[in-house]
Amino acid sequence: MVMPLFIHPGACRRKGEYLPSSRRSYILYPQQWAMNELDEALQLVPGDVVMTPDGPSEFYFVTGESISGTGIFRAEDPRVITYVDQQVRSALPGLHLQDHKKGVDLLGTQGVVLTWEGLNNAGKPIEGRAYIVVTKGFALSLSGVSLKGLISRRTPSLEKIFTSFVIGQGQIDPALTGTWHKHATASLANPDRIYETAWSAAQSVSEEKAQLTFYPDGQWHRINTSHMVVGAGGVWLEDKGKDEYRGRWNADGKKLFMLYQDNTWEEFFYKIVMTDSGLELRTSVGKMAVIWRR
Repeated sequence: MVMPLFIHPGACRRKGEYLPSSRRSYILYPQQWAMNELDEALQLVPGDVVMTPDGPSEFYFVTGESISGTGIFRAEDPRVITYVDQQVRSALPGLHLQDHKKGVDLLGTQGVVLTWEGLNNAGKPIEGRAYIVVTKGFALSLSGVSLKGLISRRTPSLEKIFTSFVIGQGQIDPALTGTWHKHATASLANPDRIYETAWSAAQSVSEEKAQLTFYPDGQWHRINTSHMVVGAGGVWLEDKGKDEYRGRWNADGKKLFMLYQDNTWEEFFYKIVMTDSGLELRTSVGKMAVIWRR
């Protein structure tokens, strides 16, 4: 049974990098890409796809199939891999599944990435890739085939699309609910004014505060405020700012997804730590870390 993945009625490009495309499964894709609804799949077309005399140089599809009653609960199940390989090779017999497969940690589950290499009917080197996840009784797949070397440059976008398959699944970490605060101050001054003019000895003081609230219903709300005072030559300037953001959140104890109202999102690793001064929420992206406190 093929899972219907329909375009959201009236869906339009909004501010942000990704936008929704489906009622049944919440899928986000790059704003610069186009989407075509086929009988049993969604076709995603990069905005800068290269055309050849034989047609597009790369193809990407999103499909979903029911696995209810099969006893399949994970994407790396050998039956899933065998089935996908058969589907790929029925369309492109020259492709061969590679031995290595890659596991991908997603929100509350794990996906798998499969790769193929081979030749097309014209004898040109081609490659294939499939991102697969099992969630809510369905196996969802993002598949691509291209002339060799083209899929790799799409990896960041493909990973974003794949990650979006599990956004909105409703998994909430109760430990995150409530309000967290972040506070930072900074000052700049030159204490040695012997060789400074009134202007070159400028001073500044700034303060930034952020309040982030996670609600039990999956909503979040963030308020950022800033206050800066700059002075030089007897002239002082003051600037105050306030920004508010809202959206939905999901978390599984390790990863936190924050989806904004404009359909962009942020993804963090996180952990909650009890310190002498109270609870801390420590989030990180790569080498960048932020500490929030209750």
